Amino acid sequence: MRQGTPAPSSAREAAHFRALVEVTSDWLWEVDAEGRYTFSNPKVVELLGYEVHEVLGKTPFDFMVPGEAKRVGGVFASIVADRAEFHDLLNVNRHRAGHEVVMETSGVPIFGDDGGFLGYRGIDRDVTERSNAERRLLLADAAVKASAEGIIVADTSGHITAVNPAWATMSGFPESAQLGREPSMLSATDGTRARLWEVLDGAPKWSGEGTCRHRSGETFPVWMTLSTVFDDARAVTGYVALVSDMTERRAAEATVRFQANHDAVTQLANRNAFLSTLTRAIADGRRTHERVAVLFIDLDGFKPVNDQHGHGVGDVLLATTARRLERCVRRTDLVARFGGDEFTILLRGLLDDAVPRRVAEACVKALAAPYRLEGLQVRVGASIGVALCPKNGTADTLVAAADAAMYEAKRAGGSQVVVSGAGARVVKPKTLATPTKRGTLKKRETPKKRVTPKPRVTPKPRVTPKPRVTPKKRVTPKPRVTPKPRVTPKPRVTPKPRVTPKPRVTPKPQRR
Repeated sequence: MRQGTPAPSSAREAAHFRALVEVTSDWLWEVDAEGRYTFSNPKVVELLGYEVHEVLGKTPFDFMVPGEAKRVGGVFASIVADRAEFHDLLNVNRHRAGHEVVMETSGVPIFGDDGGFLGYRGIDRDVTERSNAERRLLLADAAVKASAEGIIVADTSGHITAVNPAWATMSGFPESAQLGREPSMLSATDGTRARLWEVLDGAPKWSGEGTCRHRSGETFPVWMTLSTVFDDARAVTGYVALVSDMTERRAAEATVRFQANHDAVTQLANRNAFLSTLTRAIADGRRTHERVAVLFIDLDGFKPVNDQHGHGVGDVLLATTARRLERCVRRTDLVARFGGDEFTILLRGLLDDAVPRRVAEACVKALAAPYRLEGLQVRVGASIGVALCPKNGTADTLVAAADAAMYEAKRAGGSQVVVSGAGARVVKPKTLATPTKRGTLKKRETPKKRVTPKPRVTPKPRVTPKPRVTPKKRVTPKPRVTPKPRVTPKPRVTPKPRVTPKPRVTPKPQRR
């Protein structure tokens, strides 16, 4: 018999060879020209769970998972046709218990003394763990590439050995430009470490905010998680960084903070923000011995505009009012919408008590100018109350004093400034122009006459015309409704006139 490997030459060598075959960790086998097993060592019991006698006479394809036999059979057919050796042919088999076993198969052809093809002799090695590890690596690589977070892998010296596409996009540097370099574009927020990996300071993991510098030079906030990679002996083998872009999150947080402290219509500070700022301003003023003042503003004539032309026009008027008030104060002052058509202004750092009144008078004049809103021209006025601190103590008392002064200005006729503890001061004529029809104005003297025009609301002569509503003569004509002589003719009811012949003698027909 001639074959691809030399045959044993003595009984001793044959015994030695048989002993090696039985103790080897791999599965040794032989198949005939038709591919049926003619020899198998005991290793098959451990690999596939079948005894040797159960394997003999079967082909390798009988133990493969569905679909695998067709794939491997196509490859093996070309090998057999060429009577060629083959190496490291991967195939997936089904263990007797049901789980998969991945084996790596190598073989050489066997030839007889006459040169005829007798089959193959080969070896199968269990590579399931290696195959699973490779599969996990492929999945991990796919996950890293698909991750939305930036991933940086560095060696023990801190130089980059790999990055994923997300980090390349985030930083603006391609992978080829980063390999072998330190991630100098990243830095921790505290700025106390010159090198990124020094943030770990020997710890296995660190998370915190940082800053990334894009290739364009622009910086943006990031959240970083740095990890140290150890081997089985707890020796450091490298570092890994996960980086998340925080730009959108910071923008969303800023939007939420703005909405919590600002009015949606006017974009001014709201009541809560105003009171918080006022409280801090009062405390600062006491330390610096500077005065603080509050202006409480209520629009005169806003409700008729809002009712007649709708909330859309009313909102535009409020937003325009906000811009006019902002032009009347300094950048260090605060204008807020307190609620409805009420506004407040905080004046800080005052050294002259006359300044708040002058600012309030400027606001009255600014708001008295005509408003041109969506094809309309309307006018409103403003009643302003002023209160100064520390005369009025806390934020609540200061606002309450300014509010009371504002109502005093309204009672005095509106479009006036009243300083808490002082008298009212008229800034413009009492007559206000309020909108009536689109694009036209009509003057009215006082707000009271505008609100309750009694002659127009209750026209008594028209509402209750007594002669028309209750025509007694037509409704109840007594002679027609109750004709008493016809209903109860007493002479006819009594039988006496009928029995006696006297009624017959009487010439009644003469009446006809």
